[in-house]
Amino acid sequence: MPDAKLFELNSGMLEAIIECCQNSFFIDALKRLDRLRRLIAYRQMLDRKSARGRYLEHIQLLDLILAGRNSDASLFMARHLGELSNLKTVARERRG
Repeated sequence: MPDAKLFELNSGMLEAIIECCQNSFFIDALKRLDRLRRLIAYRQMLDRKSARGRYLEHIQLLDLILAGRNSDASLFMARHLGELSNLKTVARERRG
C-alpha cells in the first residue's frame, strides 16, 4: 500500500474518533493539523515493518472506545502519539 494511502487511513480513523465528540472546534483543529502533518509525513515515513504494530494499537484504541472506557482510551492515545513522535524524531535524526 502506498505511503499516502496509509496516511489517509490513519488520519481518517483519528478524524472519525474526534467527530464522535461533535465538537466543531476539535474537528476543525484536527483537520488543520492533518494538513500540516501530511506535508511532513510524506518526507519522513517510518519503517513499514513497524506499521502493523501501530495499526494493531489503533484496534486496541477502538476496542477501548467501544467498551466505553474513554479515560483508558485517552491515556492509550496519548501514549501511542508520544511513542510515534519519538519514533519520528529518531528517524529524522538518522536521515541527518
